Amino acid sequence: MAISYARFPGHWGFDAGVSPPWQMVPVGGMRFLMVSGTFGLIPRLHIPSGSAASLTVTESFAATYSLLKLKGIRAGKAFIDWAPPGTSLSDPFASEGTLEVSVKAQKVVGTAFHYVEAGRRQTTARRISDLEGMIQGANDVLTPQANVKLESTSAKILNMRQRLGKVVHDASDLDKPWKRDEWEIVTRNADPSADFNVFFVREFEDDATPRADRTDAATRWWELNCIIEDDTRHDASEVLAHETIHLLRLGHSTKAAHLSAPGYLRTGTTITRDQANIINRSGT
Repeated sequence: MAISYARFPGHWGFDAGVSPPWQMVPVGGMRFLMVSGTFGLIPRLHIPSGSAASLTVTESFAATYSLLKLKGIRAGKAFIDWAPPGTSLSDPFASEGTLEVSVKAQKVVGTAFHYVEAGRRQTTARRISDLEGMIQGANDVLTPQANVKLESTSAKILNMRQRLGKVVHDASDLDKPWKRDEWEIVTRNADPSADFNVFFVREFEDDATPRADRTDAATRWWELNCIIEDDTRHDASEVLAHETIHLLRLGHSTKAAHLSAPGYLRTGTTITRDQANIINRSGT
């Protein structure tokens, strides 16, 4: 019987679509996997040369499968395979059943949130009192799978003397920019001490059709700035997670970004191995 792995309910950070299968384990945390086809074999832990990974591997048994418990101690890359009891670690990897493990230290993104008030037409309807739930929802996507965590460093109302148009428009990438390119007007108020600045506005567009609501948000990772509109077509916490992924250098130009980014998902809010290793390079 071939060796196979399955994500244990309630735990994330597993990618069965790569070879070998991959599991993220947070430093100081645990992950569980169901394993079948390992009867009479025991798991062997291999630490590649140059990796500082440290983790413990424990196996327990159920009726039709074994449960692999992985506890992260120190960041780095490791591999697990299965062999008969008494097999030396110096023997080659098993031909099948190998699991790649990435033990990741937590990457914290300190974020300043700005609630734009700029006249009747461009004052956000969002409230600071709702921010905790939005951050928690974003972290429910990011932390279990890549050990990335958003933290609020500040959350303030941004009273702007300069009135904005009905639509905050980013025209920087257009051949024929609109008369009012308001990205710079808004983001010049960024907190330079933050890892990420998020500005909430009533309406935002970054294409040539501002009268058609086609954009929820945008991020310029090189500026550490993001604008999110009120009327997002998707859950606001997933939009925030999506934009954080862009901040951490996973762009729309890659197929991986479209599969992982909330609002573009085909299979749920899943972060793959390759995506996780871009947004949190610990343990790669």
